[in-house]
Amino acid sequence: MPSPAAEADTAPRDDEDVARYGDLFRSWLERHKIYPRSAQRLRIEGEGMLRIIIDRTGRIRHVALEKRTGNRLLDQAALAMARRANPFPPVPETVSQKELEFIVPVVFALH
Repeated sequence: MPSPAAEADTAPRDDEDVARYGDLFRSWLERHKIYPRSAQRLRIEGEGMLRIIIDRTGRIRHVALEKRTGNRLLDQAALAMARRANPFPPVPETVSQKELEFIVPVVFALH
């Protein structure tokens, strides 16, 4: 069993690796976003939050709306985006957790 000092030494590295993977995770998710045409036509915008739990292989174990966008179409589009992004890239070997949880913003904005 590792000593508490040894565990403390690995925690910052693990946190850095999770943070790096989180950047990859968010960009992968964003690539799968589709802004519903009907919402665009009606000039509907919204911002919500998704809670996504993945396993080490990148497969979604759980996905839910942490915060709704304020529009049913956009809520459905956010959940569909997560399903399209599944599976995510595998979690790096340097990360020790069996599952990772991310709460990510999803923005639907007209430009």
